[in-house]
Amino acid sequence: PYLLTLTGSDYEECLIDSIKFEKGLEQNNVKHITLDIMRNASYLIVYNKRTSTRIIDQFAEFRPKLKVISKGLPIIDGKDYKFRKSNNISKTDFVFSLVSGIRIRKNNFCPIESLTKLREKYKNIILTFVGPVIEKDYNLELTKKIKGLDWIRAVGAVRVDQMKQIYLESDVILNCSHYEGESNAIIEAMYYSKPLIVSNTPGNRPLINNMKDGLLFELNDSDDFREKAQLLLTDKGLKAKISKNAKAKSLKLINSDESKDYEKLYLSAIDLF
Repeated sequence: PYLLTLTGSDYEECLIDSIKFEKGLEQNNVKHITLDIMRNASYLIVYNKRTSTRIIDQFAEFRPKLKVISKGLPIIDGKDYKFRKSNNISKTDFVFSLVSGIRIRKNNFCPIESLTKLREKYKNIILTFVGPVIEKDYNLELTKKIKGLDWIRAVGAVRVDQMKQIYLESDVILNCSHYEGESNAIIEAMYYSKPLIVSNTPGNRPLINNMKDGLLFELNDSDDFREKAQLLLTDKGLKAKISKNAKAKSLKLINSDESKDYEKLYLSAIDLF
């Protein structure tokens, strides 16, 4: 017997948005394989009720085995790491950090155009890309795009125990993904009282109440992204309010009984088997 936790991008891609099949990858039986694994699991675990509802709307057969277990406390405390000093960023710079792997679905190109235009007026803007290279060809395109732009830092992969300082020393955390399940980076940023600008996608919407504990922007709308970024640059009151509310929201999202909830389901799966 086994449990299957649907963490995000894979089920979104395979089952909800069908992006893989629009690209002609259905010949590889991706959807069939995914559904087969789901059907043979004792339980399917998702992080929130909205995700459960979206899956049931597509595949009603999974209703009896779908369970919601929210994520536990982020474990990212660790060694002292000077994020700004290590990346030649001054104390007066305003730092937007996109915390994600370098891959197409994470939409890493998204903030460049908007922040380039915004930087014509606000010269202290810095953009950092924090995360490992997942898709090499995509990273080559990104590297060419940012070549010569000295206000953009490709930080790359960092250790888990360095992440706390990246959140603390950034001014705004970004999530620009085309689709998500439930982003660890969003919850972690909120936990460290950081304002967020995130794409208005089904996976992100359950986490963000727009203009209250974060800002949602419409994908493929660079003006909307730029307006949201400028708000956080110029409105200190809004930035402080969102930061405070983000922390409070994260504490509601975090599940202190996560491991116990999983244990119960594993024991139940053994009995079912």
